[in-house]
Amino acid sequence: MKRVITVTRSQREFLAKAFGVTKEMVSYALNFHPVKGQSDLAKKIRSLAVQRGGFGDGSYERGGA
Repeated sequence: MKRVITVTRSQREFLAKAFGVTKEMVSYALNFHPVKGQSDLAKKIRSLAVQRGGFGDGSYERGGA
């Protein structure tokens, strides 16, 4: 099953501004891209996304990232 963290468009924009990255980087992080979505920065983006109400299949919240 493909892992993904779902957030609203405004949340994606907030994450991009908060970390000073592009919307593409936020997308890579939230979609667990096999290369670009595995960095420490991507993990921080996912963590903040979940804290701000993002949701997925539950594996990330249980420590599956």
